[in-house]
Amino acid sequence: MKPYQQRVIDEKAARHKDALRLNHFVGHDPRFNDIDAKEQERLKVQLDIMWQLVEILTQRIKAF
Repeated sequence: MKPYQQRVIDEKAARHKDALRLNHFVGHDPRFNDIDAKEQERLKVQLDIMWQLVEILTQRIKAF
């Protein structure tokens, strides 16, 4: 495995962990409901983009 490939794998693992953490906050943490509605929407958009990044990194790994 080439060094850049390992970096992509490590990046995907880190971003997946981040996305899971935000997903839990958005979907299960009651504190989320205390946040302003516009900020809630921004967090949901951010989460969607984070999942997109995880998917792109997954595709790159599959292409190795």
